[in-house]
Amino acid sequence: MAQSIFMAGILIGGLVLGDLSDRFGRKPILTCSYLLLAASGSGAAFSPTLPIYSVFRFLCGCGISGITLSTTILSEPQGEGTGTRSLGSTSPKPRVWLSHRHRATLVKQGAAPLGTPEAPSEHNNKHNSSSFNTEDPPRAWHLPGVEWVSTRMRAIKSISLGYFYTSGQFILPGLAYAIPQWRWLQLTVSIPFFAFFLLSWWLPESIRWMILSGRSSKALKTFRQVAAFNGKKEEGEKLSLEEIKLNLQKEITLAKAKHSIADLFRTPILRRVTFCLSLAWFSTGFAYYSLAMGVEEFGVDLYVLQLIFGGVDVPAKFITMVSISYLGRHTTEAVVLLLAGSCILSLIFVPSDLLTLRTVLAVFGKGCLSSSFSCLFLYTSELYPTVIRQTGMGINNLWTRVGSMTAPLVKITGELKPFIPNVIFGTIALLGGSAALFLPETLNRPLPETVEDLENWSLQAKEPKQKPEAENASQRIPLQPCELGLGPN
Repeated sequence: MAQSIFMAGILIGGLVLGDLSDRFGRKPILTCSYLLLAASGSGAAFSPTLPIYSVFRFLCGCGISGITLSTTILSEPQGEGTGTRSLGSTSPKPRVWLSHRHRATLVKQGAAPLGTPEAPSEHNNKHNSSSFNTEDPPRAWHLPGVEWVSTRMRAIKSISLGYFYTSGQFILPGLAYAIPQWRWLQLTVSIPFFAFFLLSWWLPESIRWMILSGRSSKALKTFRQVAAFNGKKEEGEKLSLEEIKLNLQKEITLAKAKHSIADLFRTPILRRVTFCLSLAWFSTGFAYYSLAMGVEEFGVDLYVLQLIFGGVDVPAKFITMVSISYLGRHTTEAVVLLLAGSCILSLIFVPSDLLTLRTVLAVFGKGCLSSSFSCLFLYTSELYPTVIRQTGMGINNLWTRVGSMTAPLVKITGELKPFIPNVIFGTIALLGGSAALFLPETLNRPLPETVEDLENWSLQAKEPKQKPEAENASQRIPLQPCELGLGPN
């Protein structure tokens, strides 16, 4: 029950803190979430009764949701630039749309990333500072604190961030083994968040949020910091506030357009994407926590099994990174969910005395579900158009929280028949994998900015299959009969 209350806190926190971050900025919500998690986690360590403990666990869930939401927004891989230079921060900014003219201005003044198709690069010598590819459609550009994320780098960045979660899974069993008293363990893992609360004051705010909220002067300051880091401090000083407002006028108008949850179901392609992604997110969270909460059923030492569960993420995430980069997101997501569901269902037929085989199946299934999470975070951000991307991400994260809340309750059905939970968990995972088969592929494709972009993109994906036949038909030249004695010279 306490676990379900904790998951409910994550769900409610996402709904409340998401709206507050749009009003007051990403950085304040992130800072407050660190403080909330530190305080409520420490309070849970000294809880005298179960109801008080449950309240603190609920607040812990809210804090974790705020941290996850804010860091996801600040580091979301939504850009198309290919810059490779770090700016020394750990929080990339959310998306800002830049026109070719504005990108050209920023490149000349040092505030744009080197290596974009429009900028001079050591890998692209045929371009110079005045040569820009104006034939390409306008591209979404990312203004981050660490890097400028390109299409080909989205997968690497997304999976790399997931390894920090894996490192936490390695550390926790060691702490639990060294500190067997749960109160001291709870306090030990909560205190570091006070330090994160203090460090978060040095994180930069989202440039997109600053511009849309009328804080253009602060955005200009950040632009100049980027130029200074790129060795173009003097050129960056020439960048004026009026120039930014002039060049971003159209982009700001687009970003301020009002969109609601109803837009996720307005067109057939969006309905299909939303339904399939929601089922994939729900099944992933649902099945993942079923294995995470059932570690004591496999007869292996709890600390060792937790290390194994964390260790399987290392190769799983690497294989996922390779797979989504070459095989594609569509294939990877479907395969890992189908494999996870098959592993969970297989546990029904493995005798309880074959502990090693049951552990292997559980660990492999957990690795597949971890891969599904890694793929979904990237895949979802690439499928939804810019104008409703945050809405789509929020709805799908809502479904995975519903799945994680439901999992502990489904485990109770094992008191009736031991195999019932695995039947439910495995079947739902198979349904999620099947739904992923109906999603379009996003590998090496630019991010859609509007709903119309997504529809055109979906139609263009079908054209290559018909194009070769049309070309062959146009090249067929009927043979003409020639008279006797006449022929080609």
